[in-house]
Amino acid sequence: MKLYRNLLQVGAGLLVATQLTHAVVIYETYDGVTAQDSGPAVSYNMGTGIGFRRALSFPTGSQAYTLTSVTLRLALMSGSSLSFILNLCEDVFEGGVHHPGSSLGALTTAGNIPQNSGNVTFTAAALALQPNTTYWVVAEPSLSQSSIVLWYEGSTASGYSSSSRNNGPWSSWSEVPDVSLAIVVHATPVPEPATWGVIAALLAAVAGPLLRGRFLA
Repeated sequence: MKLYRNLLQVGAGLLVATQLTHAVVIYETYDGVTAQDSGPAVSYNMGTGIGFRRALSFPTGSQAYTLTSVTLRLALMSGSSLSFILNLCEDVFEGGVHHPGSSLGALTTAGNIPQNSGNVTFTAAALALQPNTTYWVVAEPSLSQSSIVLWYEGSTASGYSSSSRNNGPWSSWSEVPDVSLAIVVHATPVPEPATWGVIAALLAAVAGPLLRGRFLA
């Protein structure tokens, strides 16, 4: 009986640790399946030097995370899927509004953007998300080829856009309050040091007797 109870305690400790490292949805503007039939484009025309990039913000709440993946509802209208670039950016507050700042890292996808609408998942590598912080997902075209990618609308959110002409630098971000972009953000919760300490103490207390051969005493 004592052996059984101790094994249950070990299992409970391992279960807690596993749950703390499991990716969860921390932000979404649609259910991952259904999106609106329209949306803004991420595009660039090499002939005219005119391009459009889009961005969407999301909060982290009181929890720290490691960004796992971002899923967008996209459709390739023309050009190549390789022309689509997705970055995680910091939040900047100036002039009374929030907008994307410097890039914190790029996200990549193993698949192509479909010709018809579909969910495209971009994965992140070791991108930390701090608690009580706003971040931006910024989609922009490669300026080395012409392309148009449609980013479908979701249910709720405020989108931003920017344009560039004559191959010059991007213009300042401008808010488009009625643009809702389809996105689902997955991240892995990062336990506080105190939480890991409790788990370690629990496992040590249970595993100690096992190592000393006292489970059956």
